[in-house]
Amino acid sequence: MTKEQLLRASINNPHGAGIMWASNGKINHRKSLNNEEIIAEYNRVRKENPDVIIALHFRIMTDGGITAENCHPYFVSKNKAGSVYLMHNGRLLSYSNRNTAKSDTRLYIADILKHIPPGEIMQDYCLKLIQQAIGHGNKFVLMNAKGETAIVNEGAGHWHGENWYSNYSYRPILSKEAGRMPSRIKVKRRQKADYCQICSSFLFSELEREQEICEYCDNV
Repeated sequence: MTKEQLLRASINNPHGAGIMWASNGKINHRKSLNNEEIIAEYNRVRKENPDVIIALHFRIMTDGGITAENCHPYFVSKNKAGSVYLMHNGRLLSYSNRNTAKSDTRLYIADILKHIPPGEIMQDYCLKLIQQAIGHGNKFVLMNAKGETAIVNEGAGHWHGENWYSNYSYRPILSKEAGRMPSRIKVKRRQKADYCQICSSFLFSELEREQEICEYCDNV
Protein backbone atom coordinates (compact mmCIF):
# COMPACT_ATOMS: atom_id res chain seq x y z
CA MET A 1 0.00 0.00 0.00
CA THR A 2 1.12 3.55 -0.62
CA LYS A 3 1.49 6.15 2.12
CA GLU A 4 -1.58 7.94 0.79
CA GLN A 5 -3.67 4.75 0.88
CA LEU A 6 -2.58 3.96 4.43
CA LEU A 7 -3.40 7.48 5.57
CA ARG A 8 -6.79 7.54 3.89
CA ALA A 9 -7.77 4.13 5.29
CA SER A 10 -6.73 5.32 8.75
CA ILE A 11 -8.70 8.57 8.49
CA ASN A 12 -11.84 6.78 7.31
CA ASN A 13 -11.52 4.08 10.00
CA PRO A 14 -10.22 5.92 13.08
CA HIS A 15 -11.12 3.53 15.91
CA GLY A 16 -7.97 1.46 16.09
CA ALA A 17 -5.98 -0.82 13.84
CA GLY A 18 -4.21 -4.15 13.73
CA ILE A 19 -1.80 -6.23 11.70
CA MET A 20 -0.93 -9.92 11.39
CA TRP A 21 1.68 -11.90 9.50
CA ALA A 22 3.30 -15.31 9.86
CA SER A 23 6.99 -16.12 10.32
CA ASN A 24 8.99 -18.95 11.84
CA GLY A 25 5.91 -21.11 12.24
CA LYS A 26 3.82 -18.66 14.25
CA ILE A 27 1.42 -15.76 13.83
CA ASN A 28 2.74 -12.33 14.71
CA HIS A 29 0.11 -9.76 15.51
CA ARG A 30 -0.21 -6.25 16.89
CA LYS A 31 -3.20 -4.03 17.53
CA SER A 32 -3.63 -0.58 19.00
CA LEU A 33 -6.03 2.34 19.30
CA ASN A 34 -3.22 4.42 17.82
CA ASN A 35 -3.45 3.86 14.08
CA GLU A 36 -0.07 5.50 13.51
CA GLU A 37 1.62 2.78 15.57
CA ILE A 38 0.16 0.08 13.34
CA ILE A 39 1.09 1.96 10.16
CA ALA A 40 4.68 2.21 11.44
CA GLU A 41 4.63 -1.51 12.25
CA TYR A 42 3.31 -2.32 8.80
CA ASN A 43 6.07 -0.30 7.15
CA ARG A 44 8.69 -2.03 9.32
CA VAL A 45 7.42 -5.53 8.59
CA ARG A 46 7.07 -4.85 4.89
CA LYS A 47 10.62 -3.51 4.70
CA GLU A 48 12.09 -6.46 6.59
CA ASN A 49 9.87 -9.07 4.92
CA PRO A 50 9.13 -7.91 1.37
CA ASP A 51 7.54 -11.21 0.32
CA VAL A 52 5.48 -12.07 3.40
CA ILE A 53 1.67 -11.82 3.35
CA ILE A 54 0.53 -9.05 5.68
CA ALA A 55 -3.08 -8.53 6.75
CA LEU A 56 -3.88 -5.00 7.89
CA HIS A 57 -7.13 -3.79 9.45
CA PHE A 58 -8.38 -0.29 10.28
CA ARG A 59 -11.51 -0.32 12.44
CA ILE A 60 -14.63 1.77 12.39
CA MET A 61 -16.71 0.94 15.44
CA THR A 62 -20.14 -0.61 14.96
CA ASP A 63 -20.53 -2.65 18.17
CA GLY A 64 -18.71 -3.20 21.44
CA GLY A 65 -17.10 0.18 21.99
CA ILE A 66 -13.77 1.69 21.03
CA THR A 67 -11.22 -0.44 22.86
CA ALA A 68 -7.93 -2.10 21.97
CA GLU A 69 -9.54 -5.48 22.72
CA ASN A 70 -12.07 -4.89 19.96
CA CYS A 71 -9.40 -4.13 17.37
CA HIS A 72 -8.53 -6.84 14.88
CA PRO A 73 -7.08 -9.44 14.49
CA TYR A 74 -8.75 -11.91 16.86
CA PHE A 75 -7.46 -15.25 18.03
CA VAL A 76 -9.72 -18.04 16.80
CA SER A 77 -8.15 -21.36 17.74
CA LYS A 78 -4.91 -23.30 18.14
CA ASN A 79 -3.54 -26.80 17.66
CA LYS A 80 -0.09 -28.41 17.35
CA ALA A 81 0.35 -26.74 13.94
CA GLY A 82 -0.14 -23.29 15.44
CA SER A 83 -2.76 -20.59 15.82
CA VAL A 84 -5.44 -19.21 13.53
CA TYR A 85 -6.34 -15.49 13.62
CA LEU A 86 -9.12 -13.56 11.92
CA MET A 87 -9.94 -10.06 10.68
CA HIS A 88 -13.48 -8.99 9.78
CA ASN A 89 -15.09 -6.24 7.75
CA GLY A 90 -18.84 -5.80 8.01
CA ARG A 91 -21.46 -6.31 10.68
CA LEU A 92 -22.84 -9.60 11.98
CA LEU A 93 -26.38 -8.47 12.72
CA SER A 94 -27.30 -11.47 14.88
CA TYR A 95 -24.46 -10.47 17.22
CA SER A 96 -25.01 -6.69 17.15
CA ASN A 97 -26.59 -4.38 19.70
CA ARG A 98 -26.26 -6.83 22.57
CA ASN A 99 -25.25 -4.20 25.13
CA THR A 100 -21.85 -5.76 25.72
CA ALA A 101 -18.28 -4.50 25.66
CA LYS A 102 -17.42 -7.20 23.12
CA SER A 103 -17.75 -6.56 19.40
CA ASP A 104 -20.01 -8.62 17.15
CA THR A 105 -16.92 -10.33 15.71
CA ARG A 106 -15.65 -11.43 19.12
CA LEU A 107 -19.07 -12.80 20.02
CA TYR A 108 -19.32 -14.72 16.74
CA ILE A 109 -15.90 -16.27 17.20
CA ALA A 110 -16.73 -17.35 20.76
CA ASP A 111 -20.13 -18.74 19.79
CA ILE A 112 -19.27 -20.40 16.46
CA LEU A 113 -15.72 -20.41 15.15
CA LYS A 114 -13.88 -21.54 18.27
CA HIS A 115 -15.81 -24.82 18.12
CA ILE A 116 -14.49 -25.67 14.65
CA PRO A 117 -11.34 -27.86 14.75
CA PRO A 118 -8.32 -25.63 13.93
CA GLY A 119 -7.15 -28.04 11.27
CA GLU A 120 -10.47 -27.81 9.43
CA ILE A 121 -11.46 -24.15 9.66
CA MET A 122 -9.48 -23.18 6.55
CA GLN A 123 -10.59 -26.16 4.47
CA ASP A 124 -12.69 -25.26 1.43
CA TYR A 125 -15.85 -26.96 2.65
CA CYS A 126 -15.64 -25.15 5.99
CA LEU A 127 -14.98 -21.76 4.39
CA LYS A 128 -18.06 -22.24 2.20
CA LEU A 129 -20.19 -22.98 5.25
CA ILE A 130 -18.86 -19.87 6.99
CA GLN A 131 -19.58 -17.80 3.89
CA GLN A 132 -23.18 -19.00 3.79
CA ALA A 133 -23.58 -18.24 7.49
CA ILE A 134 -22.22 -14.68 7.52
CA GLY A 135 -23.81 -13.42 4.29
CA HIS A 136 -22.45 -11.35 1.41
CA GLY A 137 -21.98 -8.14 3.41
CA ASN A 138 -19.32 -9.64 5.68
CA LYS A 139 -15.72 -10.48 4.77
CA PHE A 140 -13.30 -12.57 6.84
CA VAL A 141 -9.55 -12.90 6.40
CA LEU A 142 -8.11 -15.93 8.20
CA MET A 143 -4.41 -16.67 8.60
CA ASN A 144 -2.65 -19.63 10.17
CA ALA A 145 0.85 -20.12 11.53
CA LYS A 146 2.13 -21.31 8.15
CA GLY A 147 1.15 -18.01 6.60
CA GLU A 148 -1.70 -19.61 4.67
CA THR A 149 -4.44 -17.07 4.15
CA ALA A 150 -8.11 -17.50 3.28
CA ILE A 151 -10.60 -14.77 2.33
CA VAL A 152 -14.27 -15.48 2.97
CA ASN A 153 -16.47 -13.55 0.53
CA GLU A 154 -13.47 -12.50 -1.51
CA GLY A 155 -15.78 -11.33 -4.30
CA ALA A 156 -17.41 -8.79 -1.99
CA GLY A 157 -14.07 -6.95 -1.87
CA HIS A 158 -11.68 -6.29 -4.73
CA TRP A 159 -8.09 -6.68 -5.85
CA HIS A 160 -5.97 -3.65 -6.71
CA GLY A 161 -2.57 -4.74 -7.89
CA GLU A 162 -1.22 -7.35 -5.47
CA ASN A 163 -3.44 -6.19 -2.60
CA TRP A 164 -6.97 -7.27 -1.70
CA TYR A 165 -9.27 -4.66 -0.11
CA SER A 166 -12.51 -5.31 1.73
CA ASN A 167 -13.91 -1.89 0.74
CA TYR A 168 -12.93 1.43 -0.87
CA SER A 169 -12.09 3.41 2.26
CA TYR A 170 -8.43 3.65 1.22
CA ARG A 171 -9.44 5.88 -1.69
CA PRO A 172 -9.87 9.69 -1.60
CA ILE A 173 -12.80 10.78 0.52
CA LEU A 174 -14.76 12.15 -2.49
CA SER A 175 -14.28 9.06 -4.62
CA LYS A 176 -17.52 8.01 -6.33
CA GLU A 177 -16.42 4.37 -6.08
CA ALA A 178 -16.26 4.79 -2.32
CA GLY A 179 -19.93 5.72 -2.28
CA ARG A 180 -19.34 9.25 -0.98
CA MET A 181 -21.02 11.03 -3.89
CA PRO A 182 -23.19 8.61 -5.87
CA SER A 183 -24.69 10.17 -9.00
CA ARG A 184 -28.44 10.42 -9.56
CA ILE A 185 -28.12 8.03 -12.49
CA LYS A 186 -26.27 5.49 -10.35
CA VAL A 187 -28.96 5.60 -7.66
CA LYS A 188 -31.77 5.16 -10.18
CA ARG A 189 -30.20 2.28 -12.04
CA ARG A 190 -29.10 0.24 -9.03
CA GLN A 191 -31.17 -1.38 -6.37
CA LYS A 192 -30.87 0.36 -3.04
CA ALA A 193 -27.87 -0.87 -1.09
CA ASP A 194 -28.12 -2.83 2.14
CA TYR A 195 -24.58 -2.14 3.33
CA CYS A 196 -22.39 0.96 3.54
CA GLN A 197 -19.90 1.17 0.67
CA ILE A 198 -17.26 2.54 3.08
CA CYS A 199 -17.44 0.42 6.24
CA SER A 200 -19.92 -2.33 5.21
CA SER A 201 -22.20 -1.57 8.16
CA PHE A 202 -25.89 -2.38 7.67
CA LEU A 203 -27.86 0.60 6.36
CA PHE A 204 -30.97 1.23 8.45
CA SER A 205 -32.67 4.33 7.02
CA GLU A 206 -34.14 4.87 3.56
CA LEU A 207 -31.81 7.83 2.98
CA GLU A 208 -28.74 5.79 3.91
CA ARG A 209 -29.75 3.07 1.47
CA GLU A 210 -30.33 5.55 -1.35
CA GLN A 211 -26.91 7.13 -0.78
CA GLU A 212 -25.25 3.73 -0.17
CA ILE A 213 -23.44 5.15 2.86
CA CYS A 214 -24.15 5.08 6.61
CA GLU A 215 -24.73 8.22 8.66
CA TYR A 216 -21.37 7.96 10.44
CA CYS A 217 -19.28 7.67 7.25
CA ASP A 218 -21.28 10.46 5.62
CA ASN A 219 -20.28 12.81 8.44
CA VAL A 220 -16.57 11.91 8.58
